Amino acid sequence: MEFHEGFTPGIPSECWEWQGKTEDRSSNPQKRGYGRFYDKHGKRNIRTHRYAYEQQHGPVPQGLEIDHLCDNPPCVNPKHLKAVTHSNNWKRTHILRKYILPLVHALFP
Repeated sequence: MEFHEGFTPGIPSECWEWQGKTEDRSSNPQKRGYGRFYDKHGKRNIRTHRYAYEQQHGPVPQGLEIDHLCDNPPCVNPKHLKAVTHSNNWKRTHILRKYILPLVHALFP
């Protein structure tokens, strides 16, 4: 499967979810749900969110990783992806999951 065949672009503000292979069997729960595909030669296993970011913005700067601002691992919408340090990625995710999401769920059950 080529990258463009694995999702359907939609409204720019919404998630574009990868429909192909994901890392559902990873022993690390934090890696589950991230999309993967092989290059056209079938040799290189590529993470879909990283590929989507690079197609829109160019190579990921050294020392940075791609953060899903939507907190949705299968999302490949470049507008939801940002290159950040590992520390900032972890802090944002931790704050979102520990404080913001419980508040939202409490206010809008």
